[in-house]
Amino acid sequence: MTEFESSDNKRNSKYDICFALFLLAKKEKYNEISVGDIATRAGVSRMTFYRHFTCKEDVFSFYADEVFADFISVIGEMKKSSVEDFLVALFNFLANHKESLQILIETKQYPIMLDKYEQYINYLYRRIAFQDSKYKILDKYTVSFVSGGIYNAVYKWVKNNCNDEPDQIAHQLSEVLNDFSNR
Repeated sequence: MTEFESSDNKRNSKYDICFALFLLAKKEKYNEISVGDIATRAGVSRMTFYRHFTCKEDVFSFYADEVFADFISVIGEMKKSSVEDFLVALFNFLANHKESLQILIETKQYPIMLDKYEQYINYLYRRIAFQDSKYKILDKYTVSFVSGGIYNAVYKWVKNNCNDEPDQIAHQLSEVLNDFSNR
C-alpha cells in the first residue's frame, strides 16, 4: 500500500478526497485541478466534497492534521526523551511522508505546514510544561522559534530528496542547540 491508498479501516469520503487530490497533484498542475476533478477521482459528488471542505487547501490541512495526530501517538509511546530523540522520531516519521511533503512543496502549499508545526509544537510544549516544573510559562516565542526551525529544516531536507539520514540530521541539530545553550 502506498501513502496515497486508503486502507479499509480509514475508508471514507474525507480520506478518499484527500487521496484523490494527492494523486491528481502528482500528475497535473495544482492550479488546473478543480473540485470537480477531485470529486470525480474520489468517487464522490461535489456536494460531498463541500460537505467536508471549503476548498482544495482545506484538504491539505486535513491531511496535515491526520499526519500530526499519528506523530503525536508515536511520540506518546516514547519514554522520557531528549531533543535529539524527538528529532530522530520526527524525521523518521516524516520520511514515510516524503512523497506528500514533496507534493505540498511542488504545489506551493507547504506553508500550511508552518501553522501545523506551530500548533503541534505548542501542544507538545504544553504537555512537557505540565510534566516538568522548570517550564512554568508557555513561551510563544520559543514555540515559534522551534516550529520555524523544524519547518525550514524539513523543507531543505525534502528539497534534497531526503538524502540525509534522519539520525544524522537530528544529531547535528541537537548538537547545535546544545552548543548554543551552553555558551
